[in-house]
Amino acid sequence: MSFGSALPDQFAPIAAAVGANIAIAQDLAAVFLTERSALEREYAQKLQALVKKARAAKEKRIAESIAGPDPSKAWSPDAVRRSSLHTFLSTLFTGTEQIAQHHAQAADSLMTFSTDLSTSARRKEENRKRQSQFAQQLIAERDDVYAARLKAKARYDELCSEVESARQKREKAAADDRHADRAAKQFEQAEVDMWNGKNAYIIAIAKANAGKTKFYRQDLPAAQDSLQRLWSINTSRVTSILIKSLTNLRQLTESIQTQLSQVIDKAASVKSAEDHALFIEYNHRRFVEPSDWAFEPCQGFFDTPDMTTNGSPKTVLQNVLLRDRKKIADVTNTIESKRRELAGLEELCDAYQGNENLGSVDDVIDNLVESRRQFSTLDTNKTLLEAEVAEITRAIGDDEGEARPHRFKHQSFAVPTTCNLCAGTIWGLSKQGAVCKPCGYTAHIKCEIKVPANCKQAPSSLAGASGLGSGATTISRASSVYSTATTSSMLTLNSATTRGGLSRMTMTNAFGPPNLAGFPLRARVLYSFDATSPFETSVREGQVVDVLEEDEDGSGWTKVKSSGAGVEQGLVPTTYIEFVAPGDDDDEDGGAGKGGEEEEEEQPNLGELDGDAIEGGTGIAGSGGTLKGRSAAAPSLAASVAGGSGERVRALYDFAGGTTADELSLRAGDIVHLTPNGFGYAEGWCEGILDDGRRGIFPSSYVERL
Repeated sequence: MSFGSALPDQFAPIAAAVGANIAIAQDLAAVFLTERSALEREYAQKLQALVKKARAAKEKRIAESIAGPDPSKAWSPDAVRRSSLHTFLSTLFTGTEQIAQHHAQAADSLMTFSTDLSTSARRKEENRKRQSQFAQQLIAERDDVYAARLKAKARYDELCSEVESARQKREKAAADDRHADRAAKQFEQAEVDMWNGKNAYIIAIAKANAGKTKFYRQDLPAAQDSLQRLWSINTSRVTSILIKSLTNLRQLTESIQTQLSQVIDKAASVKSAEDHALFIEYNHRRFVEPSDWAFEPCQGFFDTPDMTTNGSPKTVLQNVLLRDRKKIADVTNTIESKRRELAGLEELCDAYQGNENLGSVDDVIDNLVESRRQFSTLDTNKTLLEAEVAEITRAIGDDEGEARPHRFKHQSFAVPTTCNLCAGTIWGLSKQGAVCKPCGYTAHIKCEIKVPANCKQAPSSLAGASGLGSGATTISRASSVYSTATTSSMLTLNSATTRGGLSRMTMTNAFGPPNLAGFPLRARVLYSFDATSPFETSVREGQVVDVLEEDEDGSGWTKVKSSGAGVEQGLVPTTYIEFVAPGDDDDEDGGAGKGGEEEEEEQPNLGELDGDAIEGGTGIAGSGGTLKGRSAAAPSLAASVAGGSGERVRALYDFAGGTTADELSLRAGDIVHLTPNGFGYAEGWCEGILDDGRRGIFPSSYVERL
């Protein structure tokens, strides 16, 4: 019987009951076994006093350990007789009083058992506290989602007030008043902001409802079930150590063998499930899950719960939809891997609980709690993202625009640059903007989410179906905007070069108009590279490849696809390639020959300008300097792989990788050499290399440092 399903929203009393049971284990170690060892040396008189103290200690916590601190029905002494653990303890104390006449030849053995039980109880209490902290974290995360809804509501109300204020100003402005146009524009902008605020509020409601549902149906029941497991393990551990101590005493003398056998037989009747059922019986309470929130219009406004799906708000929704779907795709594999990891740890915990000789169950349960925390955090994020996607999809249906998202990167601009959306100026080291390297689109940070997803360098699943009907106007407009921005950027390029420095955006626009045909980002191979693992690919110097995934996480690897016969895709070192501008990759055979060098004299390189602004004007080829980030010779891949970080780990458990190409299968006992990424690869994951050269990632909880 599960606490999570039988006792909804009762984490606190369950935690208190588990704590009481752990405290009983600590009392047994400190009071019963330790003093029993001393009393065995002082014969029967002292042994009688010990049993009396142990029984008193048990009686102090008997009610709370059986029915919890605040039972829902009146406490009855009959519950003590129904508790398998307390029945066993009562039998134990009675049997000990009957053998008080025998001296304590096993005093040293009893002290060892006492230490083991005390250590076990201490670790379980630490685990219980960590689980309580995790439950508080879940509550805090739930409250954060609730607070976000309230904040969105307050913002929506504020924007509604601004709309009303702007409307009054517009009405007061006379038709011939020179401020009439400005008042009308202010009203229109306020109205758009209100629509965006409304959409954000509706989304916040959906996220709050999803977070609430997940909290009460998944997270909290799982946390309660985890405490139930800890309770069961503690009970099993207490029973196991007591059986060992009693078995040792039975061997002392044949005269007490019969009495001790009866106590041991009674220990076999301890059933955690029966004790849990008794606790549930005393803690049944009526529970009603909180109802879902609904849209509340601003006071004084007649409004509906429908999202605004026209104009700029629709573009924002489309961009949020694309962003969320990418995040969901990124997190899904990690969640599934964590789910398998949890299942494996639970099986391992059951095995260790059944046979203590296999290993420490406390280590496994610590890893289990940490993995559950990581899984819950990831799954909560996915749930909220899916709720947001569902709400937006309900509002806009299949109208997702061109679905060609820009690859915006945030950066500062040393020279004034025009925002292609609002036509404002982006300038200053402290005022960052965003730039799409493939197509050269620039925008303010605040404008980034409002930019239509129509990057002409990004592939789209909608391209084949949409044709040129509605997209022709968009392409024409994009070309016009780009032409204006390019002219401006070319002027700033000349002046910036004179001053000895230029921004990354100036360099990007210097390549000319974007490729409106929608070709993917491409790169030229600077140095030949031979693959050393299944998820790498071999390339040759001068070859032009398609870039599938850029090195956005700074790992030093870029995913590319080779063209021509025998098309392959995989990872290559980022320093081995340079990005090429549209139209500069026609000669794939010559590659890095003379023609490539002449081109580098005339214009900068996209890949090498993806860092800070070029310093001192030495970044332009032909000016006596070199581009920042370009190596004079090919780096030694063997040195970077073989050297690693110098740190090694040993696999504690078997790990069957293969869910993704990056996972590395391990056998218990394998020695793994960590890469420089090591434990910092991702939350809960390590990256390393086996002695046979295989490289990949694996759960950090499956290994130990050497």
